[in-house]
Amino acid sequence: MFVFGVDCGDHRRCCGIPDEDVWARILYRLVETRVHGVVHVAAQQGITKYRWATDIAGITGLDPSLIRPTEPAPGGGRPLRSWLLDHGLCDLHIPPPRPVAASTEDFLRQAALC
Repeated sequence: MFVFGVDCGDHRRCCGIPDEDVWARILYRLVETRVHGVVHVAAQQGITKYRWATDIAGITGLDPSLIRPTEPAPGGGRPLRSWLLDHGLCDLHIPPPRPVAASTEDFLRQAALC
């Protein structure tokens, strides 16, 4: 389960995105194929926290321009592509999880936040 928090006025609402069916399907296939070693499982549509926040603002009807980008701390640079490679998963013909934006939009709709 992916935990997600939203500030709602004077309180914060935290919920989870139920992707158990996705993870159960992937785990079943990994066990079924008797995989050994490490297999990375992650949505491959990389997204920054800033982009994710502006997407959430747009989905919920808020003004995305209110989200301000930040600069990394001095000496705290991040790699350009910092998400997991899922070649092992693809080699096994197991589709990766849905993109973050799609899962987020579904969650927000189910939680009646948009």
